[in-house]
Amino acid sequence: MRRLRAIPAATVVDHSSVKSATVSGHSRQSLQKELSRYACDLGIGGLRIRFQSRFKPRRLFDKRLEGFVLKTAGKPDILIQVEVAAQLPPRRKAPRFTTIHPQDHEENWCVAPTTNGWRYDCGLENREHAVFLNRSLDRGRALMLAKKEGGFIWDLNDLVYDFLQVLLIWRLVKRGEGLIAHAAAVRDTDGRGYLFAGKSGAGKSTTARLWHKNTRADILNDDRVLLLKKGRRFLMYNPPWHGEMGAYLSPYHKPVRLDRIFFLRHGKRNVCEPLGFEKAFRRLYPAVFPVFWDVEALKNLVSLCGQVLQASTACDLSFVKNRKVIGFVRQKGRSGT
Repeated sequence: MRRLRAIPAATVVDHSSVKSATVSGHSRQSLQKELSRYACDLGIGGLRIRFQSRFKPRRLFDKRLEGFVLKTAGKPDILIQVEVAAQLPPRRKAPRFTTIHPQDHEENWCVAPTTNGWRYDCGLENREHAVFLNRSLDRGRALMLAKKEGGFIWDLNDLVYDFLQVLLIWRLVKRGEGLIAHAAAVRDTDGRGYLFAGKSGAGKSTTARLWHKNTRADILNDDRVLLLKKGRRFLMYNPPWHGEMGAYLSPYHKPVRLDRIFFLRHGKRNVCEPLGFEKAFRRLYPAVFPVFWDVEALKNLVSLCGQVLQASTACDLSFVKNRKVIGFVRQKGRSGT
């Protein structure tokens, strides 16, 4: 697993100036260089994810992704070849999982099986694309519909939000390597790692802001956290999908050991209630992202949730929105109760 390195400024890698070492212009090497004329490697959770294309991007990435761009060379764990087309191929009439946008109730994205793997479709206006994935979910071909403003250009953000998030959730669970939780995460000054999970409105962003404002702890994220298995423990990683935190801080990119899980809810006083395995599982499972379209992966997700709880201590945390909850959490974290 390769670690990520941030670079100070956004750059577009253009391989078009590199001359082929072969005589034939139709050689495999020349073709590969043309296909990867524009390329960007992202490091997320120790994985190297490469997007490459012969088509020029409108923008390869923006400020939100700068800390995830890998500057050094390396073999990708996941490779997505990007093409731009005047129209997308019609969908097959196959069973598929579809998500609906909560505001306009239109289709957001969907997944369907194909002969050789899977097809992911996004139908959002001016972001339409289809991605064809192999069965192992490590290689794919993305067809981007040409932009309305004209020209065969593409935008990496259209693939990072939401396709890449769906792909990583799916791949990690399918391989039994980890999961993504709807949570905030903090690395305290003593090295302890706390995960604050809960549904929307439970206090994840509030908790991240309190720790950022009142401590020197490192904030990983305020809405999404990768939990990757390392032996019998789990490490927390920051992904590029977050809530409000991008507006006020740069997230922490190093892995952090998960020590304790707090399931959040607002209350009139700070109260921490330890949870047994069954109750903790009922809290955790709704806070992770399931892959309903893949039965094998869904079974792995159930197992991974159990492993996460066995590797950490879980409790319900009812809290008051002020800095006193920080000392309260630290006391509970250090006492082990």
